[in-house]
Amino acid sequence: NTLGTLFEVILRFRGFADRLYDVARDAAMRRQLAQLRVEQRAEESKWGSLPGEDAAGGDGLLSEEFVDEMRTQLDAISADYAKMLDGFLNLLPLQTHVDLKFLLFRLDFSEYYQRR
Repeated sequence: NTLGTLFEVILRFRGFADRLYDVARDAAMRRQLAQLRVEQRAEESKWGSLPGEDAAGGDGLLSEEFVDEMRTQLDAISADYAKMLDGFLNLLPLQTHVDLKFLLFRLDFSEYYQRR
């Protein structure tokens, strides 16, 4: 059960990373399109943007509110992961199966988790 919950948190992080990547890619694409429109209009001696265009070039997608929301979500995922991982690592020494006892040794070979 603990391992399943740990994997659910990992999948939440994957979904978070996918969403962040999609938004960043869309913002970059919009910025490139806006730059191309500016260059094209400069060649035609036209200036400004037309109504309905994204004059900011996708910068609105990465607003301060969006970044704050992403930071909050990432902090929540990080806290859940740390809690679930600690719980999982604490349960390993109590297991009777030989492979599970060695799993703790393999996971903590560098003593990283003991230092935390």
